[in-house]
Amino acid sequence: RKSLGAAGGVRALALHPAEDQSLLASAGLDRFLRVHHTGPRKSAAKVYAKQQLTGVVWLKPPGPQEMQEADEAQEEETKAQITAAQVLPGPPPVGERTPGAKPQAPAGSQGQRKGSKRSKAG
Repeated sequence: RKSLGAAGGVRALALHPAEDQSLLASAGLDRFLRVHHTGPRKSAAKVYAKQQLTGVVWLKPPGPQEMQEADEAQEEETKAQITAAQVLPGPPPVGERTPGAKPQAPAGSQGQRKGSKRSKAG
């Protein structure tokens, strides 16, 4: 069984940047992103996109330095979130009142009393 290629024109092509990878990505007017092996000329992947594709690009994988910087940034963000949670008190649990606070009416019942008559504007 022979695999069919793009149905219609191809809008963009991109070779994989790594020398040890022999991959080619294509974006077609048929809204498929295809990845092909350039050596054996076989299809490696095919993904349908709901939108028209106008380009394709390979991202360079992060090196060890970038990975370490990302890990450090994540640790700093986590520490900041923990500090903020310890410093800022949360709302009181449901059913508990803050000292000196007035009791609140249930939501949706403000301004309405049983048996009140509304005046008719006429």
